[in-house]
Amino acid sequence: MSSAGTRCSSMFGIIIFILFFVGSYADISFVLSRNEGTWQQASTSCKSIRGSLAILDNVQLQQAFDRDIQPAPGESVWVGRYIGYSQTVTIDGCYRNMSLVVKRSKILVNNYLVTCLRECQDTAYIGLQGQFCYCVDNIPQQAVSVPGVYCRRPCPGETLDNSGSQMSWCGSQEPQFNTVSMYRRLKPGEIQLDMNAPNQGECIAYNAKADKWLPLDCNQPKLFTCDRLQCTAPPNMCVLESNALNTWYQARIQCEGTTSRLATVNRTTNNYFKQKVMFNDPVYWTAFHRKQVIVWSYDSSPKDIEQSDRCFAAIKQNGKWQLVVDWCKKAHKYACVQEKQSTPSPTTPMSTISPQQTTPRVTRPATQPTSAGSTSETLPTVDPFATPLSVTASAGNNFMRLTNLMSIVVVQFVAFYLNIRYFNIF
Repeated sequence: MSSAGTRCSSMFGIIIFILFFVGSYADISFVLSRNEGTWQQASTSCKSIRGSLAILDNVQLQQAFDRDIQPAPGESVWVGRYIGYSQTVTIDGCYRNMSLVVKRSKILVNNYLVTCLRECQDTAYIGLQGQFCYCVDNIPQQAVSVPGVYCRRPCPGETLDNSGSQMSWCGSQEPQFNTVSMYRRLKPGEIQLDMNAPNQGECIAYNAKADKWLPLDCNQPKLFTCDRLQCTAPPNMCVLESNALNTWYQARIQCEGTTSRLATVNRTTNNYFKQKVMFNDPVYWTAFHRKQVIVWSYDSSPKDIEQSDRCFAAIKQNGKWQLVVDWCKKAHKYACVQEKQSTPSPTTPMSTISPQQTTPRVTRPATQPTSAGSTSETLPTVDPFATPLSVTASAGNNFMRLTNLMSIVVVQFVAFYLNIRYFNIF
């Protein structure tokens, strides 16, 4: 075989190799709007041109975004990411595993409050013990409750908040304890959130004066009450009042030092607490809480994650992109991602875009929501500590890697065949 033929064949293989990897994102483009709108208006506008708000969850998409989007210096641009919350639950106590007779168990590598709630969408209770997620319809009367100190083990999928505290505990698998942390899912209408108050956090406090419930930052110091488990049904409730301000985490630990738990103050029991509990501050912690997660707004976003009032915008400063949190109702320009064959322009005013068109799924690797951390981060945004909502969520990435490997083999085989066919290698 001639040296020229060898060079030609090698060049052909390299070109095919490059085209294969570039081609995955060659049909994707990002476009910047002329107009400003709220995050929800931006999302609707992008969908009307057969696209979606910009997704930047891997390096390739971030590079394409940097290539296509040229905002004014310091200008914020909405992207398809927001802070969400899991379903609200209340602490139901710590129980001996063997006394919870009827339950379905699932093994989750990243088991914690969010993942187990997603796996047990049809049950009133969930139980956490290490990597075991238990789906429980009801807690039997003979179930043995023990002090919460015997359930205080970290969940494998839980991430610490800024204060180093964990929201969900996963019982104890040690043989001498063998306990399960039980949580009950909030019933519709069980509490009445104060819709006029800002959506501030994961832990729910009760305002006895306004008769409203407030989602607050769990690290705020508040008073609290504990229920004693042996008499939780009104009017025979046993209540232990706090005499000092504590964070939600500290309040939980203090209540669970004995056979108690943070009080479940709902619309059924609130009158009892207003009569029996005398606090200087009418706002105090309850056992209700939820888990904050960061979500990319894929078409396949989990239905059990509720959007908050805080969304992400991209801003370029000193030549580097950052994602920053802002109120979703603010007006910013926005970036849409769409397939290049989509011809409508996102620069059309939002009032002239028809929302009746459907949005095709943009081919891209899937990632998982991550626990919320700081309100500003530097791209790339791939979080190595991400906690998946499904233990099978990474299968798509593994499949893509396998596909890439097989494609390389095919390309090399074709190049080898051409060497034989046209350059008489043998």
